[in-house]
Amino acid sequence: MFQHYQLRRGFLKFYQDNLCHLYFNNNLTLSTRGFHSTRNSIKFYNTNHIQFVAENSEFSSSSSGLDKKIKWFDPSCNNGNNSERDGTNHHGTVSTPITIYNSLSKTKVPFVIAKRNHNSENSENIKKDSTTTVLSTPPIYWYSCGPTVYDASHLGHARNYVCLDVIYRILTNYFQYQVYYVMGITDVDDKILKRAAELHKKPSEISLKYERDFITDMKRLNVTQPAVYTRVTEHIEEIKLFIEQMERNGFTYLTKNGGIYFDSQKFENSDHVYGKLAPNTNQEESIQQEHIEFRDEKKDPRDFALWKFTSREFMGWESKWGFGRPGWHIECSAMIDSVFRNDTKHNLEDGKFATLDIHSGGIDLAFPHHNNEIAQSEACHHHQFCSSKRTNWCNYFIHVGHLHIHGLKMSKSLKNFITIREYLEKYTADQFRLFCLLHKYNETVDYSQDAIEGAIRYEKRIHDFLHNVAFYRKEHEENIEKGINKSRKWDTDLKEYTLQFMELKQAIHEAICDDFNTPLVMDHISTIINMTNTLFFSKSSKDLLALDLLENTSHYIVGILNMFGLRLGMTARQDFTGETESDEEISKHPFASKIIALLVEFRAQVRKEALNSEPKPTNILHIIDELRDKKLKELGIRIDDRSSEKSMWRYDVTVKSEKEQCLDGMQSEKPQHNEQHQQQLAQRQQEVEFKLTIPLEQYFKQMPQHANKNYSQFNESGIPTHDQEGQPLSKSAIKKLTKELEKHAEFLEKHSQRK
Repeated sequence: MFQHYQLRRGFLKFYQDNLCHLYFNNNLTLSTRGFHSTRNSIKFYNTNHIQFVAENSEFSSSSSGLDKKIKWFDPSCNNGNNSERDGTNHHGTVSTPITIYNSLSKTKVPFVIAKRNHNSENSENIKKDSTTTVLSTPPIYWYSCGPTVYDASHLGHARNYVCLDVIYRILTNYFQYQVYYVMGITDVDDKILKRAAELHKKPSEISLKYERDFITDMKRLNVTQPAVYTRVTEHIEEIKLFIEQMERNGFTYLTKNGGIYFDSQKFENSDHVYGKLAPNTNQEESIQQEHIEFRDEKKDPRDFALWKFTSREFMGWESKWGFGRPGWHIECSAMIDSVFRNDTKHNLEDGKFATLDIHSGGIDLAFPHHNNEIAQSEACHHHQFCSSKRTNWCNYFIHVGHLHIHGLKMSKSLKNFITIREYLEKYTADQFRLFCLLHKYNETVDYSQDAIEGAIRYEKRIHDFLHNVAFYRKEHEENIEKGINKSRKWDTDLKEYTLQFMELKQAIHEAICDDFNTPLVMDHISTIINMTNTLFFSKSSKDLLALDLLENTSHYIVGILNMFGLRLGMTARQDFTGETESDEEISKHPFASKIIALLVEFRAQVRKEALNSEPKPTNILHIIDELRDKKLKELGIRIDDRSSEKSMWRYDVTVKSEKEQCLDGMQSEKPQHNEQHQQQLAQRQQEVEFKLTIPLEQYFKQMPQHANKNYSQFNESGIPTHDQEGQPLSKSAIKKLTKELEKHAEFLEKHSQRK
């Protein structure tokens, strides 16, 4: 493919040999060589298709209607040799074997890494020492939106950061790419100010506490820390400089009361496209952060605040426009620019920003947050990222899907969330990561007891497999000590197994390359374990499986799982006795004292029976079986008798401790697990969805508690001023209604963003 054009309702791909594909709603609609193209127009010779294209993709049969303002330019066309061709990044790119779902194109596309001005000459020479092989590529520039630190993080947040961590580990550990990973932390926000007022604390105290808690939670989940954390409060000067550059480029305007706003109409009329992540917003009124009293000051409903004026009694900073604080979207754009800019000075002239490779976050952030980030960043670097330059501010957007519970989105407003710390009181970080790995990162997933138990069962299968390997290793060592020399000749079963294993390794590689398809990888690993276990037990203990092949399989599986960030096998202590203990699990139990007490009791029982004048072997066997089947099992220890002479033991992660059983009981008593509370949640969700359909100006006409009052007159903000008989409302009544409308504005704002 040498060209990729994004249209208003579809996209075109041009290939060699004069072949063109037209896609509509992600489906191949037309494949033809019957066309003629110039720089800004395309004419199809098949007249039957011209009419179809005109109806469904906004082409015109006379001019072919190619949208000159293209949403996204496919960087995979930029192989370094196409710098003069339309649609290319003039600095070139480096190919990878990965395809990735890009929220900008709404399709899976080849993932390429941008060569940048400051490293394009040296990127070919990036090497490590002679013992390490690494692809000679420039670093991947990746920015991820982090938390707004005003409360404890829940499992919805955890899924976002664990899934992104898996992708990060694939890029760094599997493909050996260098990744410059940056995460932004919002430490000034209305929610932080509100929480501080409620607790009678300084906003900085609230943000620092929950920032520390977030980082601690991420460490406990084994999430890799970014190279850089950026705080909004530490980039206020950079934010003001960023706004000033947009102001010089003509894309801002000053309102009397609200602050500095982004001018979306001026932006669209200046060789740019607004709404690259949400194309339908060109015709719809998007709800932004501003309070109702400032909405009438906006030139366009899509405009959003860059700098919000505020009273000096609240948190804010001086600026040339007035005392205030940054808008929501500007924070990330300015911090990204500060970290990834090519020069070290505060120079925002065009051409100085290094294109981002990846920008990520939860799916809630796609609109309006990421949508507006793109717009204001292109506005700041106007001549570098305008449509005619055929370059992107960011090449790929990755969004992680929602986490639902009982069919509803996990959120604090519905009070149906589980904090990370609550979860880790009951389960392990590995079990949650397995839960994430068993589902596609960008799909909506339901969190339930069954789902997490599915992850626990998968974990148990892996533990059992590793125990089997340890047991066979023990027998191998015993044979060596006895001088038993086993044949190394492979039979037909071993040859067939090896071929299947190689095919599955290739399938795993292809799944990893295919948009990080971890559920398919985990399926393939299950298949490897199944066929390995079958081969284990098709051999008697006297005719052992080739240990080299078995350990090769074990090392491969553990390597893939460790690469994903699982600590299975990595923290396990294995020796040649066939005994394996998980550090993480054993640390939960006072094993030493309990096992010693159990051994003393066991010895006393056996001794008593042995001293009996007529000892019965069946009584001794009963004591032994009770130890195995009941007492040790209560401690989470399982013994498997492999023969009359050999047994092996393992720690069974499915056996719950007294603490966990107690937590289970507490969990079962929680109201969200009974039918009545689920109905309440569903009713609350319906109320939320209904309120979201009511615009501010229609609030007092459509809300049930006001609709029957038939107010006769309203002011310009939609607030009633006269009752149904035409009598003016009192000042206190109007003030009360104004506060009610402001609360509705805050409600719409809260549900239009989630960070």
